This record gives sequence, structure tokens and C-alpha cells, in this order.
Amino acid sequence: MKLKKAAVTALAVIMLLGAFPVQAFAEEPAEPAVPVTEEMTEESFAEEPAEPIAAAEEPAAGETAADELVEPESIAEEPAVSESAAEEPAEPTEAEETVILTDAFSTVDEVIPGAASMTDEEAFAGYVSSVFYSQEPQFSEAADASYLAGRALTGMDRRIYYELASRIRQVASGQEASTSFSFSLDSGACTAETLGLPELGTSWQLSEEAEAALWERMDFDLSNVLNALLADLPYDLYWYDKTAPTAVSMEQGNSVMDGSGGVIDSIIFTVNYTIQMPVSEAYAGAAEYTTDSTRLASVRTAAANAAAIVQAHSGETDLAKLMRYRDAICDLTDYNQAAAGDSSTPYGDPWQLIYVFDGDPSTTVVCEGYSKAFKYLCDISEFSSPLIYARLATGYMAVGNESGEDHMWNILAMPDGRNYLVDVTNTDDGIGSDHSLFLNGYESVSADGRTYGFACLAEDDVFYIYDDDTLSTFSASDLQLSAADYDGSAATPINISGSAVVSDIPDRVYDGTEQRPEITVTYEGETLSAGTDYSVAYQNNVNAGTADVTIVFCGDYAGMIFTHFTIAKAVYDMSGVSFTTTYRTYNGAEQNMRVTGTLPAGVTVSYTGNGQTELGRYPVTAHFSGDSANYEPIADMTSTLVIVRDTVEFYGRWGENHDYVVTYSIEVCTFSNTSVCQITAADKA
Repeated sequence: MKLKKAAVTALAVIMLLGAFPVQAFAEEPAEPAVPVTEEMTEESFAEEPAEPIAAAEEPAAGETAADELVEPESIAEEPAVSESAAEEPAEPTEAEETVILTDAFSTVDEVIPGAASMTDEEAFAGYVSSVFYSQEPQFSEAADASYLAGRALTGMDRRIYYELASRIRQVASGQEASTSFSFSLDSGACTAETLGLPELGTSWQLSEEAEAALWERMDFDLSNVLNALLADLPYDLYWYDKTAPTAVSMEQGNSVMDGSGGVIDSIIFTVNYTIQMPVSEAYAGAAEYTTDSTRLASVRTAAANAAAIVQAHSGETDLAKLMRYRDAICDLTDYNQAAAGDSSTPYGDPWQLIYVFDGDPSTTVVCEGYSKAFKYLCDISEFSSPLIYARLATGYMAVGNESGEDHMWNILAMPDGRNYLVDVTNTDDGIGSDHSLFLNGYESVSADGRTYGFACLAEDDVFYIYDDDTLSTFSASDLQLSAADYDGSAATPINISGSAVVSDIPDRVYDGTEQRPEITVTYEGETLSAGTDYSVAYQNNVNAGTADVTIVFCGDYAGMIFTHFTIAKAVYDMSGVSFTTTYRTYNGAEQNMRVTGTLPAGVTVSYTGNGQTELGRYPVTAHFSGDSANYEPIADMTSTLVIVRDTVEFYGRWGENHDYVVTYSIEVCTFSNTSVCQITAADKA
């Protein structure tokens, strides 16, 4: 009950005023995936479909709509920068050719202006409030005017904004730990006319003007993007260190050119972007550009657990619900004596509410946590009576003639039109553990209505004194308490959280859907009935890792049990993919080979050993990447690239006076030490 109170700063929409320094860096680009659908001959390899590489990462299977970000359709319709699938080039004719470019480009280095006036603590408090009171926030074309900053952007600024915003929200919710965001975007099919140039290039070589124009087309203003993100998502960016450098890298990806005879008619230019956003120390993970995602995920876990309590008792009477909420809070947490004894600790810590419902018995709270948890459960409940409402009161609590200590409690308006004291803190093994400080009438009241005394001790009364903030916030009628106990009663349920037994839950394997295994609960040898005796809520039950299960007892029983089960990583089915020896005809240009078959969804491939130009045999290795969080690693595949000549001539003498030359067309050539080329002889010259 001893807690120093400080004024709570009002949260406001963020404004950007200062400077964001930028630090550039470089990485080796990962080669984007090449679509593979059938075995590629030499000809089909040269004429791979000029299909744009998918730019944006698909959300993990099973993710909720609350964490998705839908880009308005107007963005995809911008003529200046089309989406990767918006302008798909036509299939090349026999006279046309397709060339794939993979050259890297230097990184970006610029200084970003702007700064935020909102502190990290204020932003986090706003984020917690948005999660607890708005479980499914929307972010789309239909969103309200607070998202106008992002929608006001144009061109690449707007595309980058929407790429980052989805990832930022996943970081804020603890679904993603890394704040190093990598993604690929392409220019759509660009012609010389599109770029305002006389030509794009010849001999499959882009002109300097064309290359510069493409890079200009794919460039963006990081300052504009960050300012819009901080304006639209100030609470989701509570973890972002706005005073540290933000690193940016842009590298050329797997771009595709179409044309004929070496003349470039069109190009789909792809850029691999990496943007690294620094993390404030309070939320940082073990590695650079990571957050403590487990701690951040507890925000949504706590909100879900609180909702599960309300849902479990939704069918009970109003009075029974209130008693259940009181008992659940006392069962879930304990009083933090150390924090209460620290007079420098202010009110306003958003973790107090989280710690009550996070399922972690080591996170204890003070009176702020108890009272805010009770108010929150009341706020999200549907009572039969519309008159039930919980308020927060702050002031002092004193026993007898002792001086008062800082305290927070609830004033509960009930259906009889009266207000009652609710002090859940002291109901939890405190001076009011006999429930004499829960919906009970007062013993005395001061003439000014500021101090109420309750006879819950044998020798002395306990006094509650409103402070000036409470008196100025509420009307006198809001603070006037009832002199009589609330007239109502309910059977006291049995708390079985320490004695009920939950069956072991077998491991599951990731499949992209929510895993909801059946739960068996027994008490004193009897199997309890789901829905009647308890309800079950699941959290973190889509992706591989540890899934959380919350069991809330209801009906004749009370209490909660937290348990877990494991979702194992799945294994990609690579049975439809092969990587076999490939023959290419020498022509002085770089030669490459690809895997054949259909890659599993979400899997990309890159190669080492491609790009050979001389005759010979070369080992090439295919490296596969996928959803490493939910799938086991895919083993590399290694094969051989063989570059051969298409014809060879032999000269000799026939008899004494006859010279001849024989021209052979090579069909197969092993180039081994013990075999010779298998050839077909042409007519003798």
C-alpha cells in the first residue's frame, strides 16, 4: 500500500522535430528465388520467363489479422512504380532473349532529420493501452485519419513505409525479435520510354544513363518514411531508439531483361533493401538489432489471459463475476513489498497491469497492479446491470492514529445506485482478507467527505483518505460511499488451482494453423467438464516453439492453471526438386544452372559456383532458405555444370595422296580420363 504517486503525463500524437543519424552498411545480397516448374534444357534456361521476383515477404501462416498491414489499393495502382506483379512482361519469342542481372550496388549513406517528443515510457504506456482496450486494431485503407501520414507518401517512400509498418507491429507484439528488416521490391517492367531515355542498352549491357535512372526510380527518402511511421505508429515504436543511427543498405537483386539480338527492350529492376532500426536499452535483446521478444510478447499474453477470465465467468451473475475477479487477481499475483517500500516509485507503470495477468508468479505488483487489474476486468465485462462501473482512487491509507501511506484502490458503482469500497490489495492475505474491504459499508466519514473509516480490525478502524487529484477528477457523488454492506450473496467456489491435475499435452508439429490440443483436467480423481468446470485459452499456438495454455476454472471451482506444450519444426518436402548435371554450349558468356521441379512455398534458392565462362566441369551448389523459425534447415544440393564446344574438326591423310577433314557434332562428352567424346561423323571432305 506504500507507493509514491506522481503526475501521469498525457499521451499525445507524436511530432518529429530533431535529427536521426544514419549509418550505412553493406551485406552480400542473397540471390532471390528463380521460379522452377519443369526440367530446363539449354534452350529453356536461356529463355526463362521474365517473371518479377516476389517483392514483399508473405506473413507467416496463422498470423492474426491484428498484425497484418494492408496497403491501400491506390498504392499498387501508382503508374510511376508498379508492384512486382502489376506489369508482367510478355513471353519471349524465338528471336527474343532474357538475361538475368545480379550485380551489386553500393549502399546508401545519408543523414535523417527529425526527432520525437514522446518518450519511450509514454509510447509503451500507449501501446499497452491500445492492446488491452483494442485487441484487433485495424491498419488499412479504412483506418481512421491518424494514419494519414503514411497514406500521404508517394512512390518508393510509400512502398517502403508499408513494408516496414507490418514488421514494426510484429516486433511490438513480440512476434518478431529482429529489427533488421530485409525485403525486395522491383520496378515493374521498364522501357526506354518509361525512363525517358533513347535506349536502355545493347549487348545485354545497361547504359550508364539507364542504370542511373533505375536506381533513382528505386531510391527513397528515409526521413520521410521514419517521420510517417513515428506519426502513425508512435505506440508500436516504443522499442525504437530514436537517438541512435538507423542503418540502410540497398543492393541490386535478381533483375530480368527482355529483348532480342542483345538490344534491351525492357527490364524489371529488383533492389534488396535492408533497414536496421536500433532498439532502446529497456527493450533490447542479447544481440544488436533485436528485442527481448519474450518480454514484449507478455503484453498480448496478459491481455488474452485477462479476457479468458472474463469469458470463463460470462454466464454468472454480476456479483459472482466481481467476486471471481477479486479471487482470480489474488490467485495470480502477490504483493511486492520491496517496490512498496521504495518511496521514489511513481504510479503510472504499465507493467503493473501486465504482471497480474502474464502467468509468471515471479512478477509481483503493488496496489496499483491490484486496482488496475480489477478495473480492467470490469471494463471489458458485460454486466446485466449497466450501472456497474469501477473507478480508480488514489490517496492515503491509515490504521488508527498512524500517519497515512500512499495507496490506490477502487470505487465500485453497483446496481443499487450506491458506491462501494473495493480494496483487492488488502483482500489478498492483508487486513481485509476476510473480505471486509470488499463491497462493505463504512463505519465513519469526515464532514468534508474526504475520509472514510472501515471497522475491519478488532482494535482500530482503517481509514481511506482521497488525495487532491482524486477529489479534482471525480464529482462528490462519484466518491460518496455506502454506509451499508452491499446486499447480495453468492456461494463461494472452491479454488483448485493448486490441486487440479492437467494431463500431459503431446508435442505438435507446425502446420501453419492454430494448434488446440484437447485438455483433460481432473480434481480428486474426477474428470472435470470443459465449458462447465473450466475454459481453455491458447496463446502462441501457431509457430514452432512453446505454446501457452491458460485454464480458468468456473462454476463450482475457482482459480487458474498455466501450462505449455511444444510445437516442433516441420520438414520441407523437397521430393519434387532435383539438381542434376547440366550441359551448356560454350559461347564466351557466363553459364549457369538451376534446380528443376517445384520449390515448396516459401523456399528460395541461391547458388555458388555459377557464372562460369570457360570450357570444363564446375561444381555448383544450391543453397535453400525458408522459414527457419518453423521449418528444419534444408540440406544443400551439389551438381556439375559442364561447358562444351558444339563441334570439333579432325584433320588426317587417307592413303598416300589424299588429305581430308572430318567435322563431328558433339552429342555427349564426359571429359573423363578413360573415355572419349561420343560423336557423330559428318561426310568426309
